[in-house]
This record gives sequence, structure tokens and C-alpha cells, in this order.
Amino acid sequence: YLNAQPNDDIPSAWSDMGQELFRAIAGGKVEDTLIPPEEPTEWLIYDWYGRCRGSRVDKLAAKAAMLVVQRSDDAIMIPGYDMYNHRNGKYLNTEVTTYEGEKHVTAAARDIQPGEQIHNSYNRCKECSGRRIGYGTAEILRDY
Repeated sequence: YLNAQPNDDIPSAWSDMGQELFRAIAGGKVEDTLIPPEEPTEWLIYDWYGRCRGSRVDKLAAKAAMLVVQRSDDAIMIPGYDMYNHRNGKYLNTEVTTYEGEKHVTAAARDIQPGEQIHNSYNRCKECSGRRIGYGTAEILRDY
């Protein structure tokens, strides 16, 4: 599964040139961008290599760390969660509730039509207000 996933879905895993371009678009400094997200290219460096002390030579481990950032609800890997897509507004059709230490529930927030894509929000959910400025998927440019 891990090897079948793309290597560069979020800015922290992009090439140096790609990260520089993203920072230029976001404007400002790494820690203080003019538009969200804050620190758009630094998760791998600050979180995986810094806080978690991940190996800088183990590329597969770094890829796994980026998948946790990209496809989890905070640090909880949810089976099937990566089949949902992020989209706010009229497309958002799920509601997520996490009972810390107990369970995670994703439920339909409205009637979902047969064949309709399931969408969740990475930054507009009840429990993730901090992500309004702190997540870094390509969709943020569309949503903001």
C-alpha cells in the first residue's frame, strides 16, 4: 500500500524548487505566511525529523509520516478515510466526531445520492478549528 502511494502529495514532500515556489505564492515567511497555511513546507522537517526524530535517510518512513499528515484525522489512521476527498461548502456531506481515547465517528451530514463522492473537511469540522490556518493540501488554494 505504502509504495503504491504518490510521493509528493503535500508541499512538505515536494522538491526544493517546488517548495520555494509554494512559499512565494503564500507570501511572507515560512512561519508567517500572508495566506494559509502557516509553515506550508515544514512538516517533514519540524515534525518528523525534529519532534519525532525520524531518520533522514529512511525515505519510506518519511513517506509514511507524510501519509499520516495527509490521510488521518490528526494522528489517528482511519481505515477507508483516504477514500474521502476534502471539499467545503455545498459539497461537504459528512460530519466527524472524535471521542478522544474512545472512538471516531464519520456520519452523513445530509442525504448522499448514489454515486456522489463522499467529502469531509480538513479544516471546517467541529473539532479542527486550528486547521483553518494549519493544514497544507493543494485544495487550500481553492478554498481560501
